[in-house]
Amino acid sequence: MEGALKVRGEFSIEKHPGLCLKSRGDGNGTFLLRYRPPGSDKKAVFTLTTDARAVLNAASDDNAVSGLEALYRRANQVLTELRVNGIDPRAAELERRNKGKTFSELFEEWFTREAIRKKRPASVAADRDTYERHIKPRMGSMALRDITKATIRKLNEDVVRATTDAARGHYGKKANDVFAIVRRCFRSGLEHDLALLNPCAGVRRPTTPRKRSPSLTDEQLCTIWRGFDSVRAEYRIIGRLAFLLGKRISAICGMRKGELDLDGTAPMWIIPPEREGNKNGEADLVCLPPMAVTLLREAVDRARGDIIFISEAGGSMDRQLPSKCFRSLAIAADTALTFHDIRHVVGTHMARLRIPAEIRQRVLHHVTNRKANPTTDIYDEHDYLPEKREALERWQARLLEIVDDQVAQVPRLPSDTERALS
Repeated sequence: MEGALKVRGEFSIEKHPGLCLKSRGDGNGTFLLRYRPPGSDKKAVFTLTTDARAVLNAASDDNAVSGLEALYRRANQVLTELRVNGIDPRAAELERRNKGKTFSELFEEWFTREAIRKKRPASVAADRDTYERHIKPRMGSMALRDITKATIRKLNEDVVRATTDAARGHYGKKANDVFAIVRRCFRSGLEHDLALLNPCAGVRRPTTPRKRSPSLTDEQLCTIWRGFDSVRAEYRIIGRLAFLLGKRISAICGMRKGELDLDGTAPMWIIPPEREGNKNGEADLVCLPPMAVTLLREAVDRARGDIIFISEAGGSMDRQLPSKCFRSLAIAADTALTFHDIRHVVGTHMARLRIPAEIRQRVLHHVTNRKANPTTDIYDEHDYLPEKREALERWQARLLEIVDDQVAQVPRLPSDTERALS
């Protein structure tokens, strides 16, 4: 049997059904016991030892029992306990190993192993803040074995109640974030043998997201657009770029000169994957319509360094500053529109212009439908830049018609040949 340790693979042991040797091919391996847990139709695996070489090399003791014979006896004992007393060996081992482990410990292990390594800094900070504010005070000190579905439901109800404020338009949506973090922690715990069960399984999300209603009348849109003339130049440029391009405010506030190409025949802004607000995780190639180019040239001329919209501390401008300014303009226009809702307005108007949904998604840089149609995502290497530029130019024309109180008239789409010759 020692020769099997030099070959990578899994070998059954004839003398003991269910026992097998999983060799790593480096001279060592693991002895596994396959069994069927109580009440389950699927087989499970219990690790008897991860040092197969030591078992095979162990000499007989005073009772003439070799290491391998001792392993057989232990396997039989485990199966006897399973059949007679219904004790699942893997569950018993996890219970022993994680006895007394609290949810705070589970969260910290998930946070270190997955959140910090896989998420963006802003998302990591948001998860930590959510845990400290809403989860730790309510469930952090609880032992994992004491957390049930009822515990999760009560947590959801408490957070919904604590974060609901109808006067401010808050309807407990934060509870969904809390539930998502707790569920991820338990899923990770199951995967890494840190938890026996996932009490979140079968529990519904605490709140149903309310459909946003950010539609604007032409008069309200015109009021906000013209209101930008009365605010700081930086806020005016940021606000109008948001309407023209449909980009997130954090992406605009973090803009750098090196990301812009304003002098070519096809002006472009490349938003890097790591930019805050770029949730897609891929570089966003933004085709710039003429008015956006004019605004950006003004912004570049005003900038003192590579950062276009700079804060007093020297970094990128805090997105809260133009957001507060925009809120006052929205109030003046008698609407509850937020800065992020501008993206909804842009998408809605593009739909009215009969711009295809796929092009609208690419203009707004939404995550593409990889799950719905993975073949398209793999084989479609077209960058859709002409289509995106065409869509943004049509939207600019429509926007200017609205703010200038002109008769709405959708411009004729130029052909690729006309565009190349212009």
